[in-house]
Amino acid sequence: MHSAVDATDLELVDAVQLQPRAPWSAIAERLGLTETTVARRWKRLHRERLAWTGVALHPAASKGAFIEIRCRIENVDALTEALCAIPDVITVGHTTGDFNLYCIVIGVSLDGVLARVESGLPDLVRSERVRVNLFHQIAGGVDWRQGLLPIPENPPADRRQASIAPGEDMRSLLLALGEDARITVQSAAERLGTSPAALARRISRLEDQRQIVFRCDVARPAFDYPIAMLLSFRVPPLLVEQFALQVGSWREVRFCASVASTANFIVIAGLRDLPDGERFIARVLQLEIPAELVGRAINTRMSKVYGRLLDRDGRARACVPPDPWAGAAVTP
Repeated sequence: MHSAVDATDLELVDAVQLQPRAPWSAIAERLGLTETTVARRWKRLHRERLAWTGVALHPAASKGAFIEIRCRIENVDALTEALCAIPDVITVGHTTGDFNLYCIVIGVSLDGVLARVESGLPDLVRSERVRVNLFHQIAGGVDWRQGLLPIPENPPADRRQASIAPGEDMRSLLLALGEDARITVQSAAERLGTSPAALARRISRLEDQRQIVFRCDVARPAFDYPIAMLLSFRVPPLLVEQFALQVGSWREVRFCASVASTANFIVIAGLRDLPDGERFIARVLQLEIPAELVGRAINTRMSKVYGRLLDRDGRARACVPPDPWAGAAVTP
């Protein structure tokens, strides 16, 4: 059972999602609380594995593959465990429908993603069917927010800005901050063998160049998002990027990308209940860009979300820091 999460906890998480590395003094001021109160509340949420922070490859810099898998029930647990252990398989979820598992592979290059897909997932021999959907960027969901506080979200057009290609020198920083983005600059600098001032400048530069983004996530069932819906659509090819950027800005979205497939748009939306899903679908279909709903499935639970391993209640139980360079090291 989850501990109670109250309205103040919800606002606290929303404030951290907006600025995951902001000092408690700034978050306290935004919430109208004392610094001691917000620090104490976050410590409880983190201790009870209900909320956590990390760092991600910026959505605009993310190459990847959305892989749908069907396997026999007796093989699900073993395959899930194997996929969760792979550092560039950032997310693993369970669904209803024709496929009962999916995973997301992330990389800094298409070659690295293909190497992982083609030679680095040997446990897929446990599966009966696999469908691979490649994408060249994530259009939304990585740095999702609950949207409770009256702070405007970034407009969809912001995601069209170019991202500088991630360099190998960024890898150590992602691994150092992948488990907890709120560690002090001093602690992170000691891990990386640099000075706090140099690391602070490096982090600022990487954020400005749209190479990294800090994120905060939660045990979603405890925060009123017990399930999610996985949807695929067919959208006119010349308009699918624009369509993805528009839908990707919605606060319900947990993953969104245009993909190289007949159903060329995939979105995962967090739901409070099943009728919530029907309302989300209706909203998508009411957009000016025409879309045909091709498939839908209920995302019943998550085993891994951007490197965080989750228990059946959605609580964090461990972390495999995401490593978008890992696929490039795979050999045939």
